[in-house]
Amino acid sequence: MSDTKYCPDCGEERPISEFYRYPDKRYKSGYRLSDCCKKHQDERDAQRTKYCPDCGFERPASDFYEVADSRYKGGVRLSDYCKKHMNERQKARIAAGYVAPSRQNRDYKTEEDPEKRRARHRRYYQRKKEERQKKSREWEEENKERRREYKRQWRLKKKQDEES
Repeated sequence: MSDTKYCPDCGEERPISEFYRYPDKRYKSGYRLSDCCKKHQDERDAQRTKYCPDCGFERPASDFYEVADSRYKGGVRLSDYCKKHMNERQKARIAAGYVAPSRQNRDYKTEEDPEKRRARHRRYYQRKKEERQKKSREWEEENKERRREYKRQWRLKKKQDEES
């Protein structure tokens, strides 16, 4: 790979260290270089704008969150609404009773009938009992010396506790 790249804004070849690296799985190297050198890329990014439907006008790209999205070049896109309105919308959703899916699952597990949960655990235990016993025996066979030393230490500690 060449150690230089052409910057269209400068009109000259520059070392690749003067270009931003963006992760990109489509390339063998695992990254791609920015179109322009860092100086000009920063200028381009500062000039980049996006329309916020809630504000009703164009805003600088820095006013929007970057959202991970593999469908877009570079793996990120800008949020649909500016940061101010995204925060307002999130607060409104929470006030309306929105609960994130991860929290829903956690709440479901804690609110579940304890007797049903115990029954489910018993069924699981019975289903996996032989498999666990087999793994346990295999581990004991592979770690005989380790177990022997652990038991010896445990007996010594127990004996010391009894004496004191």
